[in-house]
Amino acid sequence: MVEGSGAVNTIALSPDGKTVASGSSDGAVRMWNISMGKVIKKWTEHTAGVSSVCWSPDGSCRVVSGSDDRTFRVWNVESGKTILGPIITEDFVFVVGYSPDGKIIATGGDGLKVWDANTENDQLIGPPLHHEDWAQSLALSPDGKTIASGGQGGTVRLWNIDTGKLIKKWTGDTDIVQSVGWSPDGCRIVNGSYDGAVRVWDVRSGETVLGAIETGQGNIVWAVSYSPNGKRIATGADGLQVWDANTGKLLKTLGITVACLAWASGGSLLIVGSLNKIKTFNTNTWTEIAVLDGHERLVSAISLSPNERILASVSDDSTARLWNLKSNQLIGLPLHHECEVRCVSFSGKFLATGCYDHHMYTWDVSVIVKKAGFNGILSDNVVSLDTFH
Repeated sequence: MVEGSGAVNTIALSPDGKTVASGSSDGAVRMWNISMGKVIKKWTEHTAGVSSVCWSPDGSCRVVSGSDDRTFRVWNVESGKTILGPIITEDFVFVVGYSPDGKIIATGGDGLKVWDANTENDQLIGPPLHHEDWAQSLALSPDGKTIASGGQGGTVRLWNIDTGKLIKKWTGDTDIVQSVGWSPDGCRIVNGSYDGAVRVWDVRSGETVLGAIETGQGNIVWAVSYSPNGKRIATGADGLQVWDANTGKLLKTLGITVACLAWASGGSLLIVGSLNKIKTFNTNTWTEIAVLDGHERLVSAISLSPNERILASVSDDSTARLWNLKSNQLIGLPLHHECEVRCVSFSGKFLATGCYDHHMYTWDVSVIVKKAGFNGILSDNVVSLDTFH
């Protein structure tokens, strides 16, 4: 796919892997048919760059887009028409997200707001959620009833979606809260900050149960993530650290700059994207399994195939690469782009990448792996840790 007149800021693959939604700095939202490699819809109603796009949970009916024009819109994918909006938020919309049941849309910018996703009159659910500072990050709870938001003033807030009321405001951080994440059971929230610290909060009591945990990395905590079983927390800054989620004990420090990370194999595998390489670790023994070496610059994003057999990585070296996680070898040749590649998303047999050349690209992974002699690697079976050497 090559159409575009602005840098691709965000992409999202539909769950069925047939369509890609992209948002660009030229203010356009584009829908791409992957099999044809063509734009099937191009929506240009936004008057400034599109920062975020998200599919509705049903995966096919609606896409919401948030823009620097201080609005968000909900689009009908089939008709290409705006079915909600433009909804004026009065703030730059940096992030958008659907609740798991699809009934609610949350938007974050200079404030956090929650909207009824199904009304025809752009109805806010309760009053706007006044954030007092810009909402830098947000995450919906697993049950879809609560929003956690991180602010530029060092605050973490919890909001009740039904009532629109602020439940808790936590002010332990001394700088911008860059990342927030829920525990799998929805009982705790972890946040990472520009002050280099990590905190874990009890949702019910609002008390800090862990922290401030000083990472000692001397830099922004770009990423925080609970393991799938909720027993560990991974944090990424100038180094990667893994913590016991109940005691705050440091379990492992990996001396590599972290740009991105992902858990796999039920939390027994941790994959880390760094300056010019990718490392995988067995989190039961804390042994390094493999180094995926090939990128020449920062690995900016990674994405796992649904069966966790293939890892896709993109880099500032203007390439995307596919890796066989069983053999830790490159699958086929690097996928070359015209400039830095900053985002990637896997869905089924397709891969989408976005970069600074104002274009988005989609790749049929099934063709690539077949040509490289890896027939069957895209089977539906999710692999276990024993598969990784």
